[in-house]
Amino acid sequence: LIYGRLYHEAQGYQVISLVFGLAVLVGAYLVDRRTEEDYAFWGYLFGMFAFWGGLTMFEGGSELDWFIYGLINAGLILLSVLLQRRVFVVFGAAGVFGYVGHLAWEIFEDSLLFPFVLSTAGLAIIALGILYAKNRDRIEGTVVRAVPTGIRRLLPMEREAR
Repeated sequence: LIYGRLYHEAQGYQVISLVFGLAVLVGAYLVDRRTEEDYAFWGYLFGMFAFWGGLTMFEGGSELDWFIYGLINAGLILLSVLLQRRVFVVFGAAGVFGYVGHLAWEIFEDSLLFPFVLSTAGLAIIALGILYAKNRDRIEGTVVRAVPTGIRRLLPMEREAR
């Protein structure tokens, strides 16, 4: 009984952290949209700490929950391109790494083929990172052009030095 109560209270703190982080991220986004100077950096950083921390600390869950966690983190990586904020890619990559680690240690722990598949995927990610670094402007332009015009108007102004 006591353990169950503490477990639910801990989950409550994680939900509060998640919601608070989202609120801070929305506030940072609004500041980012309305200013030409980079005043939103700290809001994005602390909002991501609270949001991602709350998201990551949820315990238990099914494989579907883990998959959704991986998708949310992949979405953070895409959001980093749209908002032109590296903080989202850092937290998103850490979350994707955590999801792949879960797959490696929990799901495919006895698989002989998985380490080779994981190594190949890692090399592919490194190659994609190098290609992205070389073609960043063109890739970001393509991603932004793929976003509908109505949503594109909601994106923050482009800044030279980020």
